[in-house]
Parts: sequence; C-alpha cells; structure tokens
Amino acid sequence: MVTLLLPIARRRLPLAAPGTSTLRVRYPDGHGILRQVLNEATQRGFAIDDLSTEHVTPGHGSQEDGEPAMVAVTMHVHGKRPVTELASALTELDLVEAVIATDRQHADD
Repeated sequence: MVTLLLPIARRRLPLAAPGTSTLRVRYPDGHGILRQVLNEATQRGFAIDDLSTEHVTPGHGSQEDGEPAMVAVTMHVHGKRPVTELASALTELDLVEAVIATDRQHADD
C-alpha cells in the first residue's frame, strides 16, 4: 500500500526550495563592476540573500607596483538554475578577475 501511495504523495508535495550557494567575485575597485555583477545575477533569476565586500591588497601589500586596488565580494545566492551557470556568466564580465562558486548544500556534506 505504501509503495502505491508514495508516487502520488511525491507529485503533490511542493518542489524542494533550491539551496543557497556562495559566490566570491574578485575585481578591480572603482569601475562599477559590482553593479554589473548584481544585474547579471538578478537577470538570470537569482536572489541575493547576503552580500559583503572587502578590499584585497594587490601584489605584495602595496599599490606602488601599479596594480589597482582589488575588491572581493561574497554573495549568498539562490535560484532555480545551477550556480555554476551564473559563475560562468560572471567570468565573462570585463575586468572580473576571478569567480569562485560553492554550493552550500554540498559543502556541508
């Protein structure tokens, strides 16, 4: 009896909410890249739960090497599409130096 009811029950249950993933994006400061990153994420159907930024020291700790000041933004995002798809799109943005995506559901396993 349970075997017969399980498929019916599965169809009536709401789909599980997609998990939250973490994205870390690194780019040079002062070029409006964060605005582009947020726009790309929302256009692809991702919601951003949390966002933090930090200035990253380039090179050996000084800007005398001529390297621009860098920013690393960490975002907790969720959506119906794979986060790897968003990460791939973000790497295509001009001046984005690095993108790291972590699926928090699998990171806890």
